Amino acid sequence: MHIDVIVTPQGQITLSEAVVARLGLKPGEVARLDLRVDDKPASEAVPPKTKAPTAAGMLYKPGRRPLTQAEIDDAIAAAVAEKTARR
Repeated sequence: MHIDVIVTPQGQITLSEAVVARLGLKPGEVARLDLRVDDKPASEAVPPKTKAPTAAGMLYKPGRRPLTQAEIDDAIAAAVAEKTARR
């Protein structure tokens, strides 16, 4: 598939509706464009794992003090260790 795009002075491009649909993109999603070794472009849709409105406030608990950076780091390390152990 060959498409032509126009680059704005801000460096942005606009994709046609057909291209957006073919990539399966939705508003706010990221499209990753890669140059292959042969310098031919390849592209793919990169949907976010969690949308910002969904994530907003998901860690807030009324009456609970905010976590320290060390507590956050420990929780991340524990989650990674648990996920790795399940493999």
